[in-house]
Amino acid sequence: MAMPSSAMQDGDGLPTYRCISVTQRGGLDGIAIVEKKLRLPNPGEARIRVLASPVVRDDVAVRIGNRPFLPKLPFTPGYSFVGIVDAIGDGVRTVEMGDRVAALVQFGGHAEMAYWPADDLVRVPKNLDPAEAVVLILNYLVAYQILHRVAHVKAGDRALIIGASGGVGTAFLQLGNLAGLKTYGLASVSKHHVLRKYGATPIDYRVQDFVAVIKEAEPDGIDFVFNGMAEESFGPAMSVLRRGGVLVHYGGPQSLLGFLRLMLKYVYYNLLPNGKRIEGYGTHRLGAELFKPDWASLFGLLAAGDIQPILAARFPILEARAANELLESGQVAGAVVLVASESGCCEEAYFMDEQAAGSGWKDLCLLGGFAAVLLEVILILSIVGYFVWPYTPGTASTETVFALLQSDPLGGVVSLDLLLLIGNLVGLPVFAALYVSLKPINRSYALMALLIGVIAIALIVPARPILEMVSLSRLYSGADPVAQGRILAAGDAVLAAFNGTSWAVNTFLGGLSLFISSVLMFRSEIYGRLTAYVGLVTNAAACGFFLPGIGTILLFLTLPGYMVWCALLAVRLVRAARI
Repeated sequence: MAMPSSAMQDGDGLPTYRCISVTQRGGLDGIAIVEKKLRLPNPGEARIRVLASPVVRDDVAVRIGNRPFLPKLPFTPGYSFVGIVDAIGDGVRTVEMGDRVAALVQFGGHAEMAYWPADDLVRVPKNLDPAEAVVLILNYLVAYQILHRVAHVKAGDRALIIGASGGVGTAFLQLGNLAGLKTYGLASVSKHHVLRKYGATPIDYRVQDFVAVIKEAEPDGIDFVFNGMAEESFGPAMSVLRRGGVLVHYGGPQSLLGFLRLMLKYVYYNLLPNGKRIEGYGTHRLGAELFKPDWASLFGLLAAGDIQPILAARFPILEARAANELLESGQVAGAVVLVASESGCCEEAYFMDEQAAGSGWKDLCLLGGFAAVLLEVILILSIVGYFVWPYTPGTASTETVFALLQSDPLGGVVSLDLLLLIGNLVGLPVFAALYVSLKPINRSYALMALLIGVIAIALIVPARPILEMVSLSRLYSGADPVAQGRILAAGDAVLAAFNGTSWAVNTFLGGLSLFISSVLMFRSEIYGRLTAYVGLVTNAAACGFFLPGIGTILLFLTLPGYMVWCALLAVRLVRAARI
């Protein structure tokens, strides 16, 4: 292996590199510098010598613990990077050694070296300043996609930017100015000159009521609000929108409870009959396949001088603590960027380590995808069976069930919830596939979902003793009257299991498990936004089946929801297994 010229060596003479590591939740004391051994890239992977990586609000929030889905400690922060390909693994065809590239990684950028799948790297023109180019990878991507892929703005539209002086806010200012928008921005007085430079009307959120200011300036309301701050702004922001206006929210919630509260607010404000709506945005919700063409557009704008990222400060990568301290002070306008040290070399990305922890997870995803297809078939058969054999243990006597098993064995076992039992057993590989595909997002919640799902299945299997009823029915048909009485008593005891609470608990726990998985899907590249939303709504309805008055209705409404969701899961899991 060729050793980079700047690489260090450990006591064994092996090359090492340094990276930033978050060792504990909380303040700046949790930031440390650690050394790791340099390794060869895996097949399909590239090793990149990092030239620049920004420090963003999400880096701070994850370190403090203000996000619902947190990586395990220790981890290396850094949402994106620009660097030079230092080595490539087997099978790599998309990049070569010496290429200048960039990636959106979520974790791992604050290091002297990073490892990343070569196919997910984008080439960066060598005439661009790496510190400026790296700001485009996240901040400008967010602003560009919200403006042109979510809001579809046009010249003359009026927009409010909440948090206009930050890294994403200044990207909105520049790109909005290019698009011909009339913009208003919330920022402290010391940063108003930045807003005016790009044609925005500044509003001091500390002393001014922005609702009153905008309503006076725009009595008919404005077209858009772009909000990256807390959801507490939703009410006032919605009040300044015209009918047909849109609020686009792109800020991350601070906890799982905050995420659920945010979802409820989305639903509430979108149901109000005022013609206004809220759209949510996340960097992976539109699809990772859009990153490269959008980055290419932004690189072109930067090269032409049409945009100029505002860099509040540059720090050497190993001075990440000082960079974090400056960003947390709130006294900066624009972006804070870490740049390569003089002795810079390399690092290991937590997220990709988790994703590539073994090839067996792909086989499990494939099995889960096929199981989801089979669940689809079982759901259809269950609906047909309900109308063809409308007998259930809860409403039929033991003698009636015996008679049905003797005259129509298939109808009898279907009436005894055979399809429910098979569906639960088939669901086991689906639960396992969801776990292995979602554990890189949050191992604890993914494991919780898996365990709850397994418990749900374990409860229903012994509560559906179908073979026992089939055996008793055969004995009953050839027995004398005295024996038939004893067999009927035994059948009554078996049917008691059917009429217990196991089915209800199984339904609730199964829905809860899949609800947790659906929440995690919003942060996963494997599942799209549609899969997450359908799963969230369907499984929430399944959990509410016991509600008096509407529980039965909710349960029946989940059937089409589960049919759609199983189809989406099958497609996503099979696709993930073939990547």
